[in-house]
Amino acid sequence: MTAVPLVGPERSSKQLAERLRGELREGDLVFAYRSFPESLPVYLDRTIGVSDYRQSDLTFGISHLSPEERQRRFPTAEEFRKLWDSERRVLVVASLRWPGNFASDGITHARLLWAGEGLPLLSNERPASGGR
Repeated sequence: MTAVPLVGPERSSKQLAERLRGELREGDLVFAYRSFPESLPVYLDRTIGVSDYRQSDLTFGISHLSPEERQRRFPTAEEFRKLWDSERRVLVVASLRWPGNFASDGITHARLLWAGEGLPLLSNERPASGGR
């Protein structure tokens, strides 16, 4: 008999990945912002970027990337803000503290696509009317 530990729903990104998969369009960029839902890339079956991650568990690996690869996959808040404000469609998974974090990093707009399981899904698309 083999014992396999179960991961509780609060640590799983399965539902988030299903929702995100339904939002994805060709060419979209996907990031986690100030967080890293570790199971999301597995359920999504793709690599995601991680912006302004402040935990130390990725620091060693990030330090061994080329500057270009580090900026592409692990942008600082300032680098991410430039990408967010670009014409590229960016989807972001963030913590519940995203409004304050975005404001402190100078990110002035976001469209909430889904707010389930404590990990909101946001887009940089502005509403068609041009408002915030």
